[in-house]
Amino acid sequence: MCRFCKQKGIIKEADTVDHITPHKGNMKLFFTGPFQSLCKECHSSTKQRLEKSGEFGCDVDGIVPN
Repeated sequence: MCRFCKQKGIIKEADTVDHITPHKGNMKLFFTGPFQSLCKECHSSTKQRLEKSGEFGCDVDGIVPN
């Protein structure tokens, strides 16, 4: 299930493994994560917007910033 969609009350299958912390070429982070499951749409839109704003992933409670 897509983590971002789930937080909005939407049930949608996840099809993309997302790096919660952008790896930026760090191979250890690339292979070990942390990871989360997202749908392609959330990974290509919501997650990219969060990374560009300097906020990414979710907090310790699993909440994605708006």
